[in-house]
Amino acid sequence: MKVSLNWIQEYIDDTLPPVNEVVEALTMHSFEIEGVEDSGDDKILDVKVLPNRSHDCLSHYGIASEICSVLNLKRKDLLSQVTLSKTDKLSVSISTKNSSRAMKVLVTGVRIGESPEWLKQKLNLLGSRSINSVVDMTNYLTFAFGQPIHAFDAGKVSQNRKGQYVFNIRDAIKGEKITLLDGKEYTLDETMMVIADDTKALDVAGVMGGKETGVGVETTDIVLSFSGFNPVSVRKTAKSLGIRTDASQRFENEISASLVERVLPYALKLVVELTGGTVAGGVDVYKNPEKLQTVSVPLKKITSMLNLTITGEEAVELLARQNIMATVDGDKIVVTAPLHRLDIKIPEDVVEEIGRLYGYKNIEPAPLTLEAKVVVNEEVYITDSIRKFLTQNGFNEIYTYAFTSGGDIEIENPLAGDKKFLRNNLSSGMEESLEKNFKYLDLLGIEEVKLFEIGKVFTKKGEELHISLGVKYPKNYNRAKPSSGRMTEKVNVDEEIARTITLIEEHLNVSIGDVSILSGVVEFDLARIKKELDPTEKYPEDLWNMENKEVQYKTISAYPFAVRDVAVFVPNEIEVSKVEELIKQHLNTNVVRFAMFDKFTKEEKTSYAFRLVFQSNEKTLTEEEINSVMNPIYETLKAHEGFEIR
Repeated sequence: MKVSLNWIQEYIDDTLPPVNEVVEALTMHSFEIEGVEDSGDDKILDVKVLPNRSHDCLSHYGIASEICSVLNLKRKDLLSQVTLSKTDKLSVSISTKNSSRAMKVLVTGVRIGESPEWLKQKLNLLGSRSINSVVDMTNYLTFAFGQPIHAFDAGKVSQNRKGQYVFNIRDAIKGEKITLLDGKEYTLDETMMVIADDTKALDVAGVMGGKETGVGVETTDIVLSFSGFNPVSVRKTAKSLGIRTDASQRFENEISASLVERVLPYALKLVVELTGGTVAGGVDVYKNPEKLQTVSVPLKKITSMLNLTITGEEAVELLARQNIMATVDGDKIVVTAPLHRLDIKIPEDVVEEIGRLYGYKNIEPAPLTLEAKVVVNEEVYITDSIRKFLTQNGFNEIYTYAFTSGGDIEIENPLAGDKKFLRNNLSSGMEESLEKNFKYLDLLGIEEVKLFEIGKVFTKKGEELHISLGVKYPKNYNRAKPSSGRMTEKVNVDEEIARTITLIEEHLNVSIGDVSILSGVVEFDLARIKKELDPTEKYPEDLWNMENKEVQYKTISAYPFAVRDVAVFVPNEIEVSKVEELIKQHLNTNVVRFAMFDKFTKEEKTSYAFRLVFQSNEKTLTEEEINSVMNPIYETLKAHEGFEIR
């Protein structure tokens, strides 16, 4: 937000120090200054007001107040609050939950013309175009105090039977249309708010006024509008309509409805000076007026959080710089924050105020002390232990999408038409992953697919942490028995998973119990695993200490692979290494994997079978390119005496 240093000076009794001192003070205590521009005898500061202070500092008075606080300067007194007489010419109501306050002030006999030079210059400093004296005044006061004001041409607002100008803050009607001050027509819906009369919407509440009721040179009576709106509603409306205004920026950051009292005296004074009109009175509808809140803060909390020994009186004095009332009550202070300081709600907020006003650079650093004993998170310990065990036993971990085409919990705003639900199991994703990976056995150079996944599922009962294991082997797959290394046994996938679960139980000393295994896939809730852990037990430091291994990474090809086999009978005295050597001399970079996959002996001959996997990183290989490798292999093998291609 850009602010004028000369304008800020208008709210401060003491003379401001040089601009570089102001910049340093704000940067070190409040907000970063993103730039300083020269403008004649003035300086324009670009202040990065953070979201937690946007409710009270998106204004010149707000920044002036900050400067007074951090530099301990004296603020000028604000104009005294005025008592607004009630007029029977206005009917004001609120019929939406998203508005807290609606104040309307009728000013009659106005003359609309150009703004005086001082007002034009102030707006020009901030890049705002002069419109007319009334519109300029409302913009000026918004920049000055942070409370947006809107002016309606009263003659264009409908009247009821009592002759009252009608103003009702309500939810918009779906399909309702309105042309705003930017000249564009907008279609509204029921999530938005409007200020309306009996027949039409007059403006989009908190965002922009309507063109039909805009103030022009022909206007003789105006209604000044001061409102309080729900910040979320204004933000969503502005975003939906694609409009961002100075008003919406402030309302969507949740300003206090009490700011109306601050700006009202200035608005009434200026409207009379600029237009020559007469304030006829107003109506103020204030639902659930804000009340002062107190926060009790122990002095020891300030000391522990800031490493700063401070007396109650010193804390009270620091807070007084921000116009925050506080009193000492024994070993604590009781703080009453102004209504406009919406960020002071809990003791930590007060400590932050004391710390930044004292100056963080003046606070000595101190080592943090650990107050609580670190205990083992049972869920993390068990899942990490399972991960390590399974990966060391040939399993690979997968992560599948939590969004699926079916389930118990439907998403209100799905990412895609086929992902409208949260998954209620891991098994579906596991089965799909097994099939996909199984197609790439040859490319991956593996004989079996063994996968697991640990993740959340979402059922009608709530979130659950599940684990799923999946195993898939080729048909008639046999594996060598560990005892002999030669004899083979046929592998049953369900038995393999059951064996793995038993090993997990033994490894973790836990009980999983009976689970249902179907076609190589099992899934169960990890909540069924129970393990007694010593609450003081440290997390095992070596849980993920893996052996140092040479790891290589390479790009995965986007092009399909092809498989070719070659089998040859050779005399028994010929070693397999000799056959491999003959084949390898013809391989090129398109052969990404080469290995023997079968061997058997028949009478005086031995059969060796080899598998070659072809794939390119640049294109899909043609049959001719593959044959350019295979044909020389065939010819070389056939040329050797005693070799016979099968």
